[in-house]
Amino acid sequence: MTLPNDGSTPPLGTPESEVPTTREPSPDDRTWGALASLLLSGAVFLFYSLVQGFGIVAVLVVQPYGELNAFEPERLINQYFGQILWVGTLIALPVALVALWLLTRLRRPGGVAQYLGLRGFRWWQGLLWLAATYALVTAITYVATVFERPPIPDFIEQAMTTAGFMPGLVLAVGLAAPIIEELLFRGFLYEGLAKSRLGEVGAIVLISALFAVIHLQYDAFDMFSVFLLGLLFGIVRWQTGSTWLAILLHAAINLFALFQSHRYLESIL
Repeated sequence: MTLPNDGSTPPLGTPESEVPTTREPSPDDRTWGALASLLLSGAVFLFYSLVQGFGIVAVLVVQPYGELNAFEPERLINQYFGQILWVGTLIALPVALVALWLLTRLRRPGGVAQYLGLRGFRWWQGLLWLAATYALVTAITYVATVFERPPIPDFIEQAMTTAGFMPGLVLAVGLAAPIIEELLFRGFLYEGLAKSRLGEVGAIVLISALFAVIHLQYDAFDMFSVFLLGLLFGIVRWQTGSTWLAILLHAAINLFALFQSHRYLESIL
């Protein structure tokens, strides 16, 4: 008697090597698809930007308006731009982190850290990629000098001269911004795009382009520099699997830029 075969079971006698194997995706392997990752990342970034707007309110409501004849928000924003920047960034950071955690946990309940690339790295990897970062920044600086670029972007100069409390600006630009940007771009978004048809290389290039586009406060040269740095951070994430290392390198660049800008402004004031 021969039992009917619906195709789901191989015929008796089939060699084990030829038996097809099927496995349901593990909850620890699931990721958002490419389109969903892009849309959700955009939503998080928009939400983060909107929450940053509370920094405007938090700063402006405590400023004295006695010398003004009328409430002039544009003038006040320019006057307190740096202070608004660091207050808004520090307010928005925990909100964005919670949003990323919720979205990641929704897709991979038991592996939020794995999804976002929150894993360690070896000391020699840190030194290697720090040297690569230094080389890239040096090359960008040299090209900027050749083209007689301004020593610091207008955006940085305005932020530093209107910060009010410099440690707040250092904390926001040197730590808070790298954390949220790297977790969003090289963490959440990378994981979704790298496991799509784009693959690792396509994901790195696309994410770097998006990373450059959001820095609208810069001109074309500086945005291209941000694109190159984004490529570097993406390769770091790909080769080491660690978003922590990308965060540290990003923070090092921002802190170095603040230090150099501070020295330049002191020399001309």
